[in-house]
Amino acid sequence: MTVTDCVEMGIEEAAQRALDVAWDGADAVWLSFDVDCLDAAFVPGTGWPEPGGFLPREVLKFIQIIADAARSPGSRSSSAPRRTTTPRSRR
Repeated sequence: MTVTDCVEMGIEEAAQRALDVAWDGADAVWLSFDVDCLDAAFVPGTGWPEPGGFLPREVLKFIQIIADAARSPGSRSSSAPRRTTTPRSRR
């Protein structure tokens, strides 16, 4: 999905579609975030500027939806305790 796709369908729908695709046939899902998806006005030092990228509030909403889905009863969430390096990250 492009930024335009996500904005046109709504962040909520885009997040749900991303979750559906990520979990399809998977036992675990890892979320990675790259600031390059933000509009270049908000991350001027990024290596790959994205004119017309996401607004910070859109990304925060998207991540909140993903986080809420991981915390909801019956959700399929996972951590990688062997890869954590500090006691804080193991919580």
